Amino acid sequence: MTRTQAASRKEAPISASDVRAMLSQAGRPGAVRRFTKGQSIFQAGEPAQALFFIQEGKVTISAVSEQGKEAILILAGDGDFIGEDALIPNHTSYVTTATAIADCLLVTIEADQLRRLLREHQRFSQVFVSFLLSRNRQLKESLVDQLFDHSERRLAKILLSLAGSESGNPSDAAVPRITHQTLAEMVGTTRPRVSFFMSRFRKLKLIELKNRQLYVHRALRDYLLHDRL
Repeated sequence: MTRTQAASRKEAPISASDVRAMLSQAGRPGAVRRFTKGQSIFQAGEPAQALFFIQEGKVTISAVSEQGKEAILILAGDGDFIGEDALIPNHTSYVTTATAIADCLLVTIEADQLRRLLREHQRFSQVFVSFLLSRNRQLKESLVDQLFDHSERRLAKILLSLAGSESGNPSDAAVPRITHQTLAEMVGTTRPRVSFFMSRFRKLKLIELKNRQLYVHRALRDYLLHDRL
């Protein structure tokens, strides 16, 4: 096995308790912070002083153009890291904005703790490198989707990701309450287009709204896999 293959091999996931135990060994435990839906975790331009491990919740990573147009680049969830700009030395700033789209529990890893963990904990280092490779691939796939895929397929993929069922979970899953405008920013289209596609998905029984809660059916994944969108 080459070094590249070894580095890209999927590492066993770590839990929030694992991260906190490692931080305790490195000097002080990581604080667990609670963020409510809609709350900013960090904003572009702020000093990148910490990395965050998502114990629970959903977070969008977005960027804003000079003209004020916002684009959502990444949807992060349980077991992901956000704020990796903290790894860069010399007190850099965050280049993106992180916002909770559901109530979240995050473990805070200060920049100096992060560097120490990477030096002293092989498992953490392996998992973090695996995460960075995965995040890089995710960004590339998102760029390819934006360039070559149409917006209806991108919306389907995002709904599956929000529901946590993109990996083939056979059961229906609830989606965090999210506006059509936010979905439009994630897809890279307009709110009316998102509303049109959502109505179409409901008519095809790919999604369902019950008691103001949106559920994604397995049929949406099958529909997408069979390239009907």
